[in-house]
Amino acid sequence: LNRADLLLIGGIAVAVLSLLCGFVFDRIGRRIMPYKYDAPDVLSAFSGPSKAHWFGTDDLGRDIFSRIIYGARYSLSLGLLACGFSAIIGVIFGSIAGFFGGKTDMIIMRIMDVLGAIPSTLLAVCIAATLGTGYVNCIFALGVSGVPAFARLMRASLLNVSNLEYVEAAKSINCSNPRIILKYAI
Repeated sequence: LNRADLLLIGGIAVAVLSLLCGFVFDRIGRRIMPYKYDAPDVLSAFSGPSKAHWFGTDDLGRDIFSRIIYGARYSLSLGLLACGFSAIIGVIFGSIAGFFGGKTDMIIMRIMDVLGAIPSTLLAVCIAATLGTGYVNCIFALGVSGVPAFARLMRASLLNVSNLEYVEAAKSINCSNPRIILKYAI
């Protein structure tokens, strides 16, 4: 298999898993996931794949397929929300730095350099240790490490756009800075 085929297979697997996770609490989900993720059945511990248990069972007899679907809900939502958080905050800081320039740009980008210099896993662990456990704290901890990349991309695109004629025309008719950034520059 070449790389394109592997990417296609991986994409299909993620799409199917995403659909299954979306149906977990629906009527279809109850048919797909017939066992509770935490329901032990000691008599069928360590059983292999079968019609009853598609992926087999673990050491306590819990259905592995049900546990994968239940766990994937949190993994997929955590990843999407952390990436969304990174994108939103990075776009805000990058657009401010790129549009205003000068000292504002230097301060924001030096903060982004410091955040980018720390390994993302270490940064996430430190933030999680500071804030404590929880779903929202985990999203924040994972999201902060992605902010510098989005900020750099946004800053670079705004530096190119901020001196074009239509942005200068918007400045000349006294458009507010947030309006220029949101409507003309981005």
